[in-house]
Formats: sequence, C-alpha cells, structure tokens
Amino acid sequence: MIKGLITDISVTDEEQQKQPIITDRVCVNVSAKEKIIDIITQMPTITVKELAKMLSVTERTIYRQIEILKTENRIERVGADKTGYWKVCKLCVQ
Repeated sequence: MIKGLITDISVTDEEQQKQPIITDRVCVNVSAKEKIIDIITQMPTITVKELAKMLSVTERTIYRQIEILKTENRIERVGADKTGYWKVCKLCVQ
C-alpha cells in the first residue's frame, strides 16, 4: 500500500518537472498593476484588503504594486486612509 503511494507521488513529481516554469515577473507585475488600476477606476474607495481578496493575492503584494503605481504617478491617495479614495491619472484610463 505504501509502495503504491510512493509510486503515485514520484509520478506526480516527474509530471510537474516536465511542465514549464514561468518566471517572467515583469509580465505578472504589469498585469497585476493594470488589474489594480481597472478596479480602482471602478471602485475608488476600495481597500487593500478587498483588492487582495479580489485578485487572490496577499495584501503585501497589493501594497507593493500600489507603491510602484504611486511612483509612476499613475494613482494617488486622496484623503485619509480610512475615509479617502484612490484617484487614477486620466491618461492611465483607457
């Protein structure tokens, strides 16, 4: 019985090793940034927690992406953290 489980596990590992591993983080980040901008455009009062849940990523990932977007002057936070909203650069909305 255990021998069968070990065989199944090793087959699974071999199959996983044959699959390509995509490591192009630039594409992932660009896609995530565009998704964040799209969501913020539609829901300016959305929170980081809600964004993380919608995109199925951690809050830390959202914070990192927001900092990049702020640095690129694509978004800005208007008002307080709790009662404020996100403002998207007009040129960024397509």
